[in-house]
Amino acid sequence: MKKIILILPLFFGLRLLAADFNDYFKNTFDEADQAFDQSFETVKKLQPLAQKHEFTFEQGTIKSIYWPAKKKTDKLLILFSGTHGIEAFVGSSVQRWLVDQAYVQNREDVNILMVHGFNVYGFKNKRRVNENNIDLNRNFVTDRSTWQSDDSGYKKLNDYLNPTDDATYGFWANAKFMWNAVSKMVRHGLENLRNAILRGQYTYPQGLYYGGNMIARQWDLLNELIDKYVAGHAKVFVIDLHTGYGKRGKLHLLANGKKEGNPLTEVFTEQNEIDYGSDEKFYSIQGEMLTFFIHEINYKLKDKAPKSVGITFEYGTLDSQKTTGSIESLRRMVFENQNFWHPAKDAQDAEKIKNDFQEMFFPSDREWRKTILDQTEEKTKKILNWLSK
Repeated sequence: MKKIILILPLFFGLRLLAADFNDYFKNTFDEADQAFDQSFETVKKLQPLAQKHEFTFEQGTIKSIYWPAKKKTDKLLILFSGTHGIEAFVGSSVQRWLVDQAYVQNREDVNILMVHGFNVYGFKNKRRVNENNIDLNRNFVTDRSTWQSDDSGYKKLNDYLNPTDDATYGFWANAKFMWNAVSKMVRHGLENLRNAILRGQYTYPQGLYYGGNMIARQWDLLNELIDKYVAGHAKVFVIDLHTGYGKRGKLHLLANGKKEGNPLTEVFTEQNEIDYGSDEKFYSIQGEMLTFFIHEINYKLKDKAPKSVGITFEYGTLDSQKTTGSIESLRRMVFENQNFWHPAKDAQDAEKIKNDFQEMFFPSDREWRKTILDQTEEKTKKILNWLSK
């Protein structure tokens, strides 16, 4: 009996420890926003020189934490969450979890800047886009002529991607979508479809992957951050936190460019550790925030930050690297967008559409959450080591 009494506290103690990681995952914007404020208080106790930056506009306030290292340094790690609004729930969790990790708290010579909920409207409303249906990761174009780009490939798919009848959900609606998807793949090929859909379009304001026809307010925030926090750093690494694409439970490293001559290979040295936009069976996007931000750093600072690089952390959820997962991901995107513009008359249909969409970007599965945090630690340590060199 004594053995049982002794074992029980140990058993429940282990369960409590195992559950701690799940506390970082909040279910509403307000909960995550308040938790980020608490993280700043933690940082402030560790480093009294820490600063909170607030960028307020019509949709709310985007908060950032600047966390100086123990020693004066010209090295900086930047982490963005919520470029795609609903993905901020995981990105915010990762940021706040990192604040509490000993290897982050004890770093000697790397400053940290965390930008929380970059797309505050999408974060609040659990949508991927902003208040104008703009996909912010297609809006940051360096050449404004992109807004008059050739969307002929997307035009052929517009009726399929953006149906205008009231949303419905169930066997027949799903079967119709899948049948059309197979038909489109047979006719156009999966890779052509991916490129036409995912690269970004600037013609259909109510459509998927709409990049807009004007700059989003967050452009001003990026310039503020560069002037106030990035300037003076010679070595900068930027991480944009995303969810959705790829093998479920795997942290994919995505780079929108070519492998040849890319400094990212100095950080991630394992073979095929990074997926590049130029790779076969992958895709490049236009208007990517991360690419633009690196470009602006180099332009504004006149190459005074010669080693400015960045990468996307993409936490896979639906095995979308496979054909079936790719179709399922697109199905959830299409139904969510249709339900926003042409709401389902059946309340249960509307709720199922929203729940499926949320699970695609913010999985409730505890194992998934634990797995992605473990992988985040591995990759973040590599980045901190590279910055410290």
